[in-house]
Amino acid sequence: MRDGSIEDVVGCWFQKVLSDYIRQNGRGCEADFYFAAIRHGATGLYELHRRLEFDSDYADRVPELLHELRVRLTSTPQPKWPRYPEMEGLEQDIDDATDFDQDDLEDYWNSDRWKRDTFTTLTNQFWDFRGYAEPADRKRMHFLDEVSEIWFAAGASALVFYATNDQRRWRKVANSLRELADHLEADGLQRLPWGSRGRKSSRTAFRYNAGRRNDE
Repeated sequence: MRDGSIEDVVGCWFQKVLSDYIRQNGRGCEADFYFAAIRHGATGLYELHRRLEFDSDYADRVPELLHELRVRLTSTPQPKWPRYPEMEGLEQDIDDATDFDQDDLEDYWNSDRWKRDTFTTLTNQFWDFRGYAEPADRKRMHFLDEVSEIWFAAGASALVFYATNDQRRWRKVANSLRELADHLEADGLQRLPWGSRGRKSSRTAFRYNAGRRNDE
């Protein structure tokens, strides 16, 4: 209930600023916003008490608040490392039994459209990471350079996860990365058929749902 108290006013203002930040940077950045708010709030409070004399114990209560937050956070299950699927599930054949229109499915998966759809989805997710540049104290492009390095490493390490010491598998993945690097140096991936500058824009790709093809 709105009561005009300081908690009410600050809470409403906080939610408005958070909504604006999410609108600009997308979902998934809330944790960065909250952390930045805690940091700026605590720093501002200490600086205020350093410059002026206040009859309050707010500055002394900050460590208590941080301790309470630490206890809550450490009691919350933390994200785990990626859980890889069983190798048998990756190698087995896919059952043909399906309710989808087989002709439509073959047309889709035998063309570059599924690659363009995937390319568009992953590209949008990649740009969403720009919202983390500020709490990481980086310029956005510099931060995205680091993100791209992680993406390349994540894809490559996943492909060789089951290879253990099979260096032939390592070389196969490495050669795929080299081939992509050659295309990058040659024309900036402009001639990548399923890329954003390919023969057809990914925005014209089709979405399949229950065997029906609909324009996005």
